[in-house]
Amino acid sequence: MSHAKTGKKHIAMYIGSLHKGGAEHVMVNLAEYFWSRGYHVTLVTTYISDNEYEVPHASWKVLDQDLIPHQDDDRDIVDAIVVYKQRQKRIVDLHGGLEGGIDRVFTAIDDTGLGRAKAFALRFKTLQNVWRQIKPNLILSFIGKNNIMAIMTAKHLHIPVVVSVRAKFEMEYPSRSMMMAMKYSFPKAAGIVLQSKGAASQLSDRLKKKVTVLPNSINPDFIRDPYQGDRDKTIVTVGRIDENKNHKLIVDSFAAIKDVYPDYKLLIYGDGPDRDKLTGYVSDKGLSDRVLFKGSVPDVADKIERAGMFVLSSDMEGMPNALIEAMSLGLPCITTDCMYDTSELIQDDINGIVVPKGDIASMTRAMKKMIDDNEYARRLGNKASEIQNEVAPDVINRKWEDYFAGIMK
Repeated sequence: MSHAKTGKKHIAMYIGSLHKGGAEHVMVNLAEYFWSRGYHVTLVTTYISDNEYEVPHASWKVLDQDLIPHQDDDRDIVDAIVVYKQRQKRIVDLHGGLEGGIDRVFTAIDDTGLGRAKAFALRFKTLQNVWRQIKPNLILSFIGKNNIMAIMTAKHLHIPVVVSVRAKFEMEYPSRSMMMAMKYSFPKAAGIVLQSKGAASQLSDRLKKKVTVLPNSINPDFIRDPYQGDRDKTIVTVGRIDENKNHKLIVDSFAAIKDVYPDYKLLIYGDGPDRDKLTGYVSDKGLSDRVLFKGSVPDVADKIERAGMFVLSSDMEGMPNALIEAMSLGLPCITTDCMYDTSELIQDDINGIVVPKGDIASMTRAMKKMIDDNEYARRLGNKASEIQNEVAPDVINRKWEDYFAGIMK
């Protein structure tokens, strides 16, 4: 049933996939919130990933290849579609989930044999046709060129587009041409959502007028009283294993103190393209028995809440979910100065420790200080947990809803 018939406002949320990452997590949470508030929500993604966040109230269902009906089968799956990513086939029944739930549309194209220009034109036309077909009252787009595409494809359709930059601008728009395209398209957006005031400072005065700062809300699992007992002899980190997260910095810093603290272990939660490379690096340093790869786990809050400390080693971040969640749990936290203004989250020596990016010596000193002074670590962790008051889901989600309501008027 269309939103026009139900009278519900329709919000389309556009992103590459629902692969487990910070931006994807925020979008899934927002989709669930707006759906629970009576909005019609459609997630528009390019493709489907192997490791996606669960959407509890999804109207679609990914089918097991073995359960796909044959021609002579009585089962009728009218809305089953084939979604490809790098020649891998996935079958999705678009109405195989919850009736009246969160919808999903895919925009992947078959660009085999097409040149770059023709492939872009086909992608552009495909996305534009999606907006025409689903007729949302508002489009929310996350990340990089998705934002540019959303603005430009909806430009003549009179659909307001809100774009959100989730990391640093230079990370999402790394080339000169991408930065120029961003500066050309963003003035046409109905609004720009950023996660920090520091990010807003990077924009021209013209674009600043369109900016609303909305920090990420956190998973309710991370809202609890800080653990006050004896902490485990563990150093934990959570996040995608890739070059930007710079896990080597944590490994090298841990290697420098491992003999001083033989009972401590480093636990790495998460997965990513550089996992095998990092595993090999750990093995080469003879740390395989002390540095443990825990993978992606659903109950990470329970796994890490008693840890000795949390460490974020990234080179670039917008407003890191993993750090916010660790702070909310009351973990003693160490972070690199990877944000535009890291002090918006961590005030050094008050609710955590900030070290320079890539600085092994500084990271090592911070780890030692946390281990050697339990009272100091506990004080920092308890102070960090106060962030719950600012980023609780009901607080942040209501701000998103009020913001969207103003635009849709």
